Amino acid sequence: MRRIKKFMAASMLAFSVTAAPAFTQAADSEYILGSFYSNEDTSINCYLSKDGIHMERWIPMGELTGRDVSCQYYNQKFYVCLVEPEETGNTFKLYRSADLKNWEESEPQKVVERGDKFTAIVAPDLFIDTNGKAYVYFSKQKGYNQKTEERIFDIWVSTISNIEDIFDKGTHFESENTKKMQLPATSENYIDAQVRKINDEYYMVVKNEATITNGDNKSPLLLKSDYPDKDFEEVNNWPLKSIRGYEGFSILEKNGKVYFYAENYTGDYDNAGTSNHTVWVTEKDKIEQGPYKAYYVESEYPMRHGSVIMIDDYAAKNMKIDEFANNRQLAIDNSKKSEKRAETVKLSKDNFENPVAKGSAIAIENFAPASDVQYTVPVKKNVVIKNITNPYGVDKIEVYLTDGGSLKIADLRTFYKEPKSEDEKITFYIDSKGKVLKWMDSDGRKYTIER
Repeated sequence: MRRIKKFMAASMLAFSVTAAPAFTQAADSEYILGSFYSNEDTSINCYLSKDGIHMERWIPMGELTGRDVSCQYYNQKFYVCLVEPEETGNTFKLYRSADLKNWEESEPQKVVERGDKFTAIVAPDLFIDTNGKAYVYFSKQKGYNQKTEERIFDIWVSTISNIEDIFDKGTHFESENTKKMQLPATSENYIDAQVRKINDEYYMVVKNEATITNGDNKSPLLLKSDYPDKDFEEVNNWPLKSIRGYEGFSILEKNGKVYFYAENYTGDYDNAGTSNHTVWVTEKDKIEQGPYKAYYVESEYPMRHGSVIMIDDYAAKNMKIDEFANNRQLAIDNSKKSEKRAETVKLSKDNFENPVAKGSAIAIENFAPASDVQYTVPVKKNVVIKNITNPYGVDKIEVYLTDGGSLKIADLRTFYKEPKSEDEKITFYIDSKGKVLKWMDSDGRKYTIER
């Protein structure tokens, strides 16, 4: 039996809601809408921005609560997908609203059995294609790794022909339209999948949990396909695959640019200061190769795993966003990066992907230097950097060589060993792709590159 429940927030900003006209594609507004949950009580708040960097908290998303919120805008309505509690046995639930205040609640959607032993369902993400066909991607636990004490997941997808039918006709996402995604062999343990359509191709960004490490240095991966639910292959040279300590990626396309948002849940890898979100920006036709430029998202309030979307002029006018925006800063002047604190980070095997340590040697497969970070080679360690990427758009890398330490960069013949002083500083100047252009020692002497 169909069950649609409507509910209203107790204390909200007042909106003037008018009946929506017959659907015509409205022009994109100048506003970006972010929806993120609070770690304190899992309440969901909406944020507004113009430049995608500075976000002002606007309103709570009614009475909705939940982790890892996924929001989409289609046919002048907002749709939200949230995971169902484990004890219900259901998978996820959908919500719909015209104003982010009054919500219709769907029946629970049960598309897989959660099982008795491995019950976790993680981060369902909703994608609505241009024809209204909807996909929910979610991670389903399939096991537990005793060695690393981590859960093991597969990515699944469930499909329905029209998202509006959930609310208008009482239809459901069904188990027969749900399947485990056939991803590349390396996808042993993906979570937090999100798919968006860009340049007539479907891109998936996921957090790869398969790398065995002793911390939170998991990597994001980018995959693409001609279809939203099959044939995804990894984009091998994607620059952002080298970053660490992020989860909850969200993709936004605006004005010919692509934005990748992510929550810096560890705070240990790029020293973002008070910001717990970073956004990487590139031209839309350079999504696979970059170069990217990184900005720390400015917000007065902490934002956990969520989603970022464009809204149209109809929604902006209907919800009187201009009245709020006129009294708020929704952009940073000249899109300047936020202030960051410079810190020293050890070039240790715990910070990087697939380290291979033999004796005192540390091999780093992919190194992504962050902004305003000074790196040190641990005492009596020999560090070999095999590849440098530049997802933060930095122009130099500052490395301190401690007593007995050495550093080698794969494409350079020079091998730095046993510095003259206890903390000899070497500065490497790099281009947008991470290629070393020149280097300078502590005495200010610059050296040409021998290759």
